[in-house]
Amino acid sequence: MSLEREGAVVHHARDIEPALRLAHHPSLSAGIIDVRLVSGSAEIVCEKLTERSVPFIFYTGTQPEPPARFAGAPIIQKPSPAPRILGALQYALSAEPRDVVAPLDADRDLLRAICDGEERIERVHALIARLEALGSDTSAAQQLLVSIHTALETMRYSANIAAAPPWSAGASLNRRYP
Repeated sequence: MSLEREGAVVHHARDIEPALRLAHHPSLSAGIIDVRLVSGSAEIVCEKLTERSVPFIFYTGTQPEPPARFAGAPIIQKPSPAPRILGALQYALSAEPRDVVAPLDADRDLLRAICDGEERIERVHALIARLEALGSDTSAAQQLLVSIHTALETMRYSANIAAAPPWSAGASLNRRYP
């Protein structure tokens, strides 16, 4: 595979236990995760990688959307050409950890999450431009940027609804129009 040609040491784990052992490996720099492993969901493996701030990408043919808490990880659909996988890995390894392993958190403070989202969009957009200049496939990062935009628009909509004055059905029915 192209990963070895690029100098990577590749370890395979088709089951949760070996994947968890690899997730604890001190020299692990990134992961390529299929959401479904032989013995079940790989979410626990993703949790371990997140705890260690090890970036990862999803390479899956079964689930187009990762769990919400891993929404910062790029998604590659099986089958995909090697340049697309390498491009997603280059993005994950080059991005700031908070942009890959941490979802936008609107539950704590909506306005702070909106500001964080706007800053994240700027950082991701700048990184995509740098990777494109190097000739990397940035399609997975572009999809991620669209997802961030969508999440941010949803948060803005929620903030607008929360800031709107309360609506009263009685008030609109009693209005007289000429």
